[in-house]
Amino acid sequence: MSKDLNIDVRAYPIENPQGNTVAFASVTFCVGDTPINAINSIRVVEGEKGAFVTMPQTTDRNGDFQDVAFPVMKGLRGNMSKAILTELDAVINAGLTSSTNEPHFHFGGKLPGDGEGEISVEANVNPIRNPRGNTMAFGSVTFKIDDKPFSVVEGVRVVNSAENGLFVTMPQSQDKTGEYHDIAFPVMKGLRGQVTEAVLESYDKAVSERSADRGNSFSGRIAAGKDKSEGYKQNAAQNPEPAKAAAKKAAGLGD
Repeated sequence: MSKDLNIDVRAYPIENPQGNTVAFASVTFCVGDTPINAINSIRVVEGEKGAFVTMPQTTDRNGDFQDVAFPVMKGLRGNMSKAILTELDAVINAGLTSSTNEPHFHFGGKLPGDGEGEISVEANVNPIRNPRGNTMAFGSVTFKIDDKPFSVVEGVRVVNSAENGLFVTMPQSQDKTGEYHDIAFPVMKGLRGQVTEAVLESYDKAVSERSADRGNSFSGRIAAGKDKSEGYKQNAAQNPEPAKAAAKKAAGLGD
């Protein structure tokens, strides 16, 4: 693989912007010309000091805005923003409404280390304690090149389906027609499978650790004691004579 990290950019200017958002954009991170993962719903905003780029966002419980997907490799965010603004200018100057379908590669930066550009995935998942729907957990996915993080996606979900069991969904947005589309997603062949495997492994580990913590907690020991007591009661009801003998022995009354 090439040692360059490139960015394939698409820009979509808004014909008559009603607010300060003047365009949308999408990027695909590539090693050489091999696509790895993509981010949609990026906005170009016109500010007091000129146009700038914002990543797709959502609001948390406190009403604060949080990025859904974003680059983390040093210098990559700046190169990505520059590439989007350059592409947008080219589209506008050409009198187009969007980028063409041909690849529009911009330099993203040199890959770290001396590896071969190997792609891997790391997941961090937080199960919902008392899920009320079919969403069982939320988490994040970090894409890595040669074990160095370069892009993060938040808001990945673990969903429980009655038909298919557990599966993984990427963060989504709803368009004007009510259809849902992935905001950020893997593109490279086989990478979505790696994402699913990493997320479900992280989910299983988190659930197991939470169960172990519950068993070691005071409330967990009380619950275990109640279960044990119920077991004794059921056994005594089914086998009254052995139960009586055991009770006498425990009281020191002998046989």
